[in-house]
Amino acid sequence: MPRVRIALSAKARIGTGPKSAVWRDNLTQESLITEQLRQAVGRESAPVVVEINKTFIKRFAEGVGDPNPLFGDEETARGSRFGGVVAPPSLFCAAFLIGELPFAPIETLLPPRALDGGGEWEILRPVRAGDTITVVNKLTDLSERQSRIGPMLVVSMESTWQNQRQEVVAKARFTIIRY
Repeated sequence: MPRVRIALSAKARIGTGPKSAVWRDNLTQESLITEQLRQAVGRESAPVVVEINKTFIKRFAEGVGDPNPLFGDEETARGSRFGGVVAPPSLFCAAFLIGELPFAPIETLLPPRALDGGGEWEILRPVRAGDTITVVNKLTDLSERQSRIGPMLVVSMESTWQNQRQEVVAKARFTIIRY
């Protein structure tokens, strides 16, 4: 297993919990990327299935403050190019549609704190009332970096959302920073 040498100018610190890095007396630290995590790269999560209905779409749009009538007014939506109520594109950023992590069984091996490292979404088709959406996540990369507050793990993932006709409706690539 690779080791990272880190020179500290002051005192070495001891981790505060079971998930935190533990600094050794010799000022070396074990890599945050364990063999189990390394083996998770390329692995897909179990699918998560969510049924989308008109009430759900309307409440979600209201909750995020999007007044677009396509997201709740059936008459307006029926006369649009979509032919009915569609979901706001921001639906794919919602936590309940993110799905399972492909490394969920080894989540305890990751540092405890997380930050959103950014992402890109491709919306390929509208999600309509009545659709059943399935999301699958894939862990694409892990890298370790040193920050001012200590080691951090950069986790890169891809998500794919499909409707009940197996059409890909959206894709995303995003990064989570664990420290």
